[in-house]
Amino acid sequence: MSYSRERHDTVPDGAAGSRSKAALIRRLRRVEGQVQGLQKMIATERDRVDVLTLVAQVRGALHSIAAMVLEAHLVESADAAVLTDDPADRDGLVAKTVKIFRTWAT
Repeated sequence: MSYSRERHDTVPDGAAGSRSKAALIRRLRRVEGQVQGLQKMIATERDRVDVLTLVAQVRGALHSIAAMVLEAHLVESADAAVLTDDPADRDGLVAKTVKIFRTWAT
């Protein structure tokens, strides 16, 4: 997925409203901090339940980020498919989108 500056510099509107690249970066930095926290928890032999709880939170945050990026890709692909007159181009966009979805969903 590309985030060109011309048109797709934001993730499309969703339930929580418009989210920009900056919001994605903030979320990723938060996840980065959580992962660093996990490293410290392991190093200091913190309770495994606490570690697993934080792992679940990180996994949920990454899932949310992936969903935002996937949504933007789907909208971008749909826009491109509508603008092309070539059925082969449309088929290629659909195949690429299905491949990405299958990779993300597993």
